Amino acid sequence: MILTLILSSLFSIFGESSLQNIVSVKGLNLITSDSTMGTGVLIDKTHVLTAAHVVNPADGTFKYKVECLDHEKDKLVDITEIKIDTKRDLALLTISEQCENQLITKLAKRDGYYGDTIYTIGCPGSFCGVVSRGVISAYRKKDNILRLVSDIKIWHGSSGGPLYNEKKELVGICSQISTFTDIDIGPDNKIQVYSQNYGIFIPISEIKQFLKEIKD
Repeated sequence: MILTLILSSLFSIFGESSLQNIVSVKGLNLITSDSTMGTGVLIDKTHVLTAAHVVNPADGTFKYKVECLDHEKDKLVDITEIKIDTKRDLALLTISEQCENQLITKLAKRDGYYGDTIYTIGCPGSFCGVVSRGVISAYRKKDNILRLVSDIKIWHGSSGGPLYNEKKELVGICSQISTFTDIDIGPDNKIQVYSQNYGIFIPISEIKQFLKEIKD
């Protein structure tokens, strides 16, 4: 019953496809041929928001492209401009052509509240459109930048992916996975180690400030 309600909730928010708003951001090292992969979200017809570390370094050693995720014809498009804020871990990519049949993400008006249900979509490995569900657990400041902490499950490759509220409004961008480790000594003097992964996101208030600063 609980699983049915969760799946029903996901369907009501994302419809038949979780790929409507996201893109895959791919990098190729021109020297070693190593490849990288992250996620991005369309915020207008020619701009993709992602995490800065997905497209960093931007020093010419890597060639980055955006893959539009259309069920009928996925296609790679060139990135004509990259604007990066490494402190916030945010980047805005200008793409050379529109991603057909994909939708633009609406930005939330404010940061979410503690306990709000949230969803993230990413491209871990070769699986794009993977959806995870959790809640807003906390907000923390680091280097004077606000971070959103969640119990939501994310994977490598999900960096730069969107964090949505239940209205499918953007409330954050996936930045990193953080692991909390606790050690307990039981009555039999056996040491037990407990680990819990948390998702760290850049909240919408920092995203809007970043977009304002690069526009000015």
